[in-house]
Amino acid sequence: MSFSLRKKTILLIIIIAFVLSGAALLCNITVIRAMVNDHYRNHSEEISATMASVVDPGKVTVLAESVRNTYYDNKSLLKEDLDEYLNKFSYIKNYPEFDYVRNQLRLIQDKNDVNCIYISILIPEDKRTVYVCDGAYEDACEPGIVDPLFEINYALLMDPSIGFPAYVTDTPEYGWLVTSGTPVYDGKDIVAYAMVDISMTDVMGVQTRYVIFSFSVLFIVTVILCYFAVFYVYRVLVRPIKALTDAADSYSVEDIRTGLHKFSSVDIRTGDELEQLLNAMKQMENDLNIYFSNMLEAKEELRNTREEVENMNRLANVDALTGVRNKRAYDKEAKRLEESIGKADAQFALVMVDMNFLKNINDNYGHEKGNVAIRKLCSIICKSFSHSPVFRIGGDEFVVIVEKEQFDKRDELISGLREKLEKNYHDDSAEPWERISAAIGYAEFTEDTDRTVDDVFKKADNAMYENKKKMKEQLAHP
Repeated sequence: MSFSLRKKTILLIIIIAFVLSGAALLCNITVIRAMVNDHYRNHSEEISATMASVVDPGKVTVLAESVRNTYYDNKSLLKEDLDEYLNKFSYIKNYPEFDYVRNQLRLIQDKNDVNCIYISILIPEDKRTVYVCDGAYEDACEPGIVDPLFEINYALLMDPSIGFPAYVTDTPEYGWLVTSGTPVYDGKDIVAYAMVDISMTDVMGVQTRYVIFSFSVLFIVTVILCYFAVFYVYRVLVRPIKALTDAADSYSVEDIRTGLHKFSSVDIRTGDELEQLLNAMKQMENDLNIYFSNMLEAKEELRNTREEVENMNRLANVDALTGVRNKRAYDKEAKRLEESIGKADAQFALVMVDMNFLKNINDNYGHEKGNVAIRKLCSIICKSFSHSPVFRIGGDEFVVIVEKEQFDKRDELISGLREKLEKNYHDDSAEPWERISAAIGYAEFTEDTDRTVDDVFKKADNAMYENKKKMKEQLAHP
């Protein structure tokens, strides 16, 4: 399937426009998401750091140690009976330290408008964290609840002091969350971590709506830009090129003969390479017209010259008086027969015909009548050998080359010639110079005795002179 330049240009512009728009949209989304994530990470880390500095480390230590000891004593129940496992931690909620720490967490939560802040401890060998105290008013996580440690926080196992750098997770239960945790120190010892979870689900929804809105706006803008880009490119590029193409396609030899200039009718005023190309093509068209005009003239002259040469060759091989082939043409045919002899596939005969008493006709009636007599003899020979070449090789001498099918009928043809000459000679209604007689000599090529065409010619010539001698003794002078 082939596309026109216009379709290719439109397709290319659309692809480029949408690729650039998509890239711009992707970059925009990436930047905004990075900014939002950075904002929430920083906010989460600030709150967790505030928590770690505000909560009473002594009271947190009491709660953390109780949770840790209870966990180690009952962690086997996690797989057997979760409710029984959590009941083992219920006594911790009766500690005055628990209410005190929880109230501190709620004050921080209310002030910062976050979803969930809590205290948890790290169980390195199990790669888990265990809730100590949750500041939530509703659906608070009970002490003893465990969370798996994400791989992103495995560095904490090597260095607990780094805490939980803010990270983003997306889970079916909690949705998008940014979580961070700061170590809570009691003296120099890390006793727990102040954890903060900030929901980003609403923010992600806003981002999704923003993406849809941005995509819609970019799509509309891209379509509009594509329309104007296509219009502009078509006007300044495609249309001029199409005009040049149409002019080139319609260019023909007939335009050269009529002097029509196709590119002169093309109007391109772009002031750039296209206009330069048009000017170059106009010059090329003019040069081509001149060149082809000269070439056509030369071709016509060559054709005329060829016809003249062919006519000269024809005249050079044709006897002017009789119109049959002349001695020069006979020599060419003799050369061809020589080649056949050399290939050992020659089969031909020569018939020699020589007019009797031509001198008497010239002396008594004039040379013009003698020419009439020669033409008369030539006509009789040509009628007798209508499918064989006849040559006038001398004043009143003719040679006939008999080959192929005519060779098989040679005796019949020679007899027919003798009868026609005899009938013509005794035609009392003819003029004296038209009542002609002629001697005939005949010879065939014989492979055993003949080496050349001239050998056959001499045999036929000798036979003709023998016949002439007998005829002169028998015929009366006209």
